[in-house]
Amino acid sequence: MNEPPLENLTLEALQNRALALEARGEVDEPLALHERLIELQPTNSRHYAAAGILLLQKRRFKESADRFGQAIFYNNQFPEAYHGLASALLQLGHLDLAAEACATATKHNPQLTPAYATWANILQLAGKTDQALAALDQGLAANPNSEELLFERAALRGESFPAMPPETIIRLFDQAAPSFDQHLVGDLHYQGPTYLRQAIDAVAAQDAVASNRNFNILDLGCGTGLCGVAFKDISARLVGIDLAPNMVAQTKSRAIYHQVHHADLLHFLSSTPPNQFDLILAADVVVYTGDLEPTFAAIARILPTAGLFAFTTEKAENTPGSPPFTLQPTTRFAHSLPYLQSLAKSHNLQIVFSQERPLRTELQSPIPAWIVVMQRGG
Repeated sequence: MNEPPLENLTLEALQNRALALEARGEVDEPLALHERLIELQPTNSRHYAAAGILLLQKRRFKESADRFGQAIFYNNQFPEAYHGLASALLQLGHLDLAAEACATATKHNPQLTPAYATWANILQLAGKTDQALAALDQGLAANPNSEELLFERAALRGESFPAMPPETIIRLFDQAAPSFDQHLVGDLHYQGPTYLRQAIDAVAAQDAVASNRNFNILDLGCGTGLCGVAFKDISARLVGIDLAPNMVAQTKSRAIYHQVHHADLLHFLSSTPPNQFDLILAADVVVYTGDLEPTFAAIARILPTAGLFAFTTEKAENTPGSPPFTLQPTTRFAHSLPYLQSLAKSHNLQIVFSQERPLRTELQSPIPAWIVVMQRGG
């Protein structure tokens, strides 16, 4: 059934359709709907802000900044619009203006915790670490129980923290989903799924059991489905899970997974019966968790004998007295190889492949990482 032309839809119908499509992770049509709403209500600041958010997701930063600026023109006390403007200006490299917009956002709404996190990130990029910490302290004074701000502060201070809070993961990856592949692969030269496939192929060439070309695969933190693309041809069954709804929508749109679940990793693993998956993948996933003991225990529980767990993680320093994992200023965790080896030994897993390779770039510098495959013992 064909949809009626936009000019035939009422305001309420336009708004409801935009919301429904956005909930499914779509961007292009909702953006057209919000632009139509701007035509119909040109002084409504919320239509401009909604368009700004979608343009930000599409990495059309100049247009996004313009739309947020128009939202502020019609409502100069709109904190979310100031925060959106700051996010666009950050991407455009206007750090001072972006920091000013964040300060204004938090002034109008001291409970807008993501704005403090963005503010700190901007100041850190500008080389103003002390001011970044002050922004986080200001946010925590207004929101003392904010896991996101406590996590961000720990990362800047070089302190320990168990994992990136779920709400932070959802916010970051939902916003990034529409242009995730373009940015991660095109701009940051990310190679995680390719390296994992090469590792599995290397293991299969040496191991008769692992040479199975019809794996039942579980893709943890599947994102937009990049691992699915890399492993589809050797899968009998391919299941993905992700915490971010917009990432799940992107993966489903590829139509190569048998199932895609919106779920927390540990909750999903704890409710999965053993022996359903003989290959578990985690590309650029464990970097958001420091203590991997619960994750390894849950994976070892469901892997069958000779089942494989292949993952990437950023490389931590391995010097005497160094911690097993480190929360970096990037807010990602790095893990040492001895720590991974101890986890394997504790959970009846054997490392059958390990290789250090640059996983992607960060500020034009390569990020050293471990590519690891473990196999469950009998």
